[in-house]
Amino acid sequence: MTISIGIKVNDGLVIASDSALTLAGGTSVSNVYMNGTKIMNLHKDLPIGVAFWGLASLGGHNFAFWLKELRLRLEGKSLSHQSWEVDNSNYSILEIAKKVSEYFQEVINSQRNLYPDLVLQDFGLLIAGFSTGSLVPETYVVPHNLNTIHNPYDPISGGTGCFWHGHPELINRILNGYSANLAQALINLKVDPADVAAYTHAIAAQTQVPLIQPDMPIQDAIDLATFLADATVNFTKFAPGANVVDGPIDIATITRHEGFKWVRRKLYYPLELNRGHHE
Repeated sequence: MTISIGIKVNDGLVIASDSALTLAGGTSVSNVYMNGTKIMNLHKDLPIGVAFWGLASLGGHNFAFWLKELRLRLEGKSLSHQSWEVDNSNYSILEIAKKVSEYFQEVINSQRNLYPDLVLQDFGLLIAGFSTGSLVPETYVVPHNLNTIHNPYDPISGGTGCFWHGHPELINRILNGYSANLAQALINLKVDPADVAAYTHAIAAQTQVPLIQPDMPIQDAIDLATFLADATVNFTKFAPGANVVDGPIDIATITRHEGFKWVRRKLYYPLELNRGHHE
């Protein structure tokens, strides 16, 4: 489990994620590691970031490993995949999202060739950034479910807002004003299932508090993402069940002028010993 958050305002994007990687052994949790990397710059010369949730590893490697392999292709550093190199002067975020989808389908197919009965847990990736010449940011999700990589879609279509995935309950309550379990609660209270959506919208209209504005400064978007991520970690800490949203919170921003910038980031090596050699 995880919490992955994307906040989109007109000036840019904020991406935040926890660090817990949950490994399942059969039907139970076998390990929860607290230092997973779930956010990355997808091209070091371009304002493009990626975050993932769901499946912790694939083919014996963490998702961050596969994303770094993809980054080599996109930057033109993979000699066997020169056609994948992005034209820095003419690219779109949707084009990059489609390449992410194609790449992970390739990885999954290679694993299925080795393990024909492979069944993968659902996962998703958020690809976010600025297309060439664009004044506003874009977000796309590449989802995997039912053993299929699906086409990218925009989770914040039509403007600015917040996207979250993984452990949604706390943020649902804060931003939407109701629990993710509201629909089932209404059914349990004998509301006609055909009317549940209408009831939910009517309740939200009276309980939602607009926390995100299009012209919100990036620092305020950072503060909001930090609050939502930290609050989710603490919510799951005290809620029943395994503590599967935890560890350091990583936060990055993506803007047209500054590009991809880390705001909070854990490192497994001392930065002062690795000047010029860090990721």
